[in-house]
Amino acid sequence: EDTGTTAKFYWSDANERLNLSASDYQLQLTSGSHIWFTKVNSSGTFAIHRNGVGDILSMGTGGSDINAHTHFRPYNNNQYTCGTAASRWSNVYSVLGNFSGAVTSVDGLLSNYHQVYNTGTTGFLIATNIVTNNYAFIFGEIRLEQFNVSSHQTIKFSATVINNGTVYSKEATADIPVTIKLFNYLNKWYIWVPSPSTYTTISAFVNLGAGYQGSSRGSNAIASVSGGAVPSSGVTNSMDLVARQRIIANTSGSVLVGSSSTANTTIRINNSLTAGSDAAVFSFGLDQSNFDFAGMRLDYSDRVTKGLELFTAAAYGYPITITPSTNKNIILNASGTGNVGISDTSPAQLLTIKGDNKYFGAYASDGSLSVRLGSDASGDGQ
Repeated sequence: EDTGTTAKFYWSDANERLNLSASDYQLQLTSGSHIWFTKVNSSGTFAIHRNGVGDILSMGTGGSDINAHTHFRPYNNNQYTCGTAASRWSNVYSVLGNFSGAVTSVDGLLSNYHQVYNTGTTGFLIATNIVTNNYAFIFGEIRLEQFNVSSHQTIKFSATVINNGTVYSKEATADIPVTIKLFNYLNKWYIWVPSPSTYTTISAFVNLGAGYQGSSRGSNAIASVSGGAVPSSGVTNSMDLVARQRIIANTSGSVLVGSSSTANTTIRINNSLTAGSDAAVFSFGLDQSNFDFAGMRLDYSDRVTKGLELFTAAAYGYPITITPSTNKNIILNASGTGNVGISDTSPAQLLTIKGDNKYFGAYASDGSLSVRLGSDASGDGQ
């Protein structure tokens, strides 16, 4: 009902439109006790208004923004999108939030280590989000901590994988001898790590290197970590990564290779005692080659002819010598031919003794000289 002289609801012939010109609440929509209004107030803002509740959705005076006055959510779960790949919302302001499920970004994310506690000995299964039908450079760090045990175990590994789901190259190092597995499962790359014992926590970070599937910012490519064995079916292209054991140096001054025991030891070299590898070796090489030019070996496979050996490469004929310093005469020389020289650098016989104004003596148990060779000044042994 219009009680004034100016029409509030009319048809405009000039503009060919229907006009409702009342102030504030113009159009009321009613269904029983549910009353809604369209609202244009004197400031020029427009709103959809719920009676008894207030504005639900409003637009600013200039029409440059839409404001929600209540929760804004999709009608059905996991059905509607917000933006497209070509038209995305810009990031003006962000705050710390809690999210369920996996959160990914084309620019990479800073992520914490994934970790889980396992009371059994089945090992740990690491699922990544790295697909198996594309090239990738995978590298990471795995830490194992046993409850109430004084130990620390760290495994570092890397692998280059190609688009047929196979491993092209691999490497791993660890504090202890360990073998981890890298394999295809459910079209993704998985890693399995054995448990050192019961009550173990694993903490892991797997990085996807830049290039191919990786991006300019590294992020943790782990989808989940669980306690469990390698799946009994569906696994393909499984590859063992046998970790090389790192050298351990501690504050007591001990350097350990293949061992964690420091009892009465400055340098200890232990072998894993696997089949076909029954010697602990300390060797010397040259020019960054892997060839053993000389060294010391403990070989217990033959307790009659071997044991502790000093060796040089037979192909080069280097002698084994004992000398007090680099500028002193050689005391003992064992040549590549098997001859031994005492104060002789080039022994031509099985045993050569060079006097040089000294003599070779054999003494009795009471300390008296029994036999003497080379007592004359010429040192010729006569």
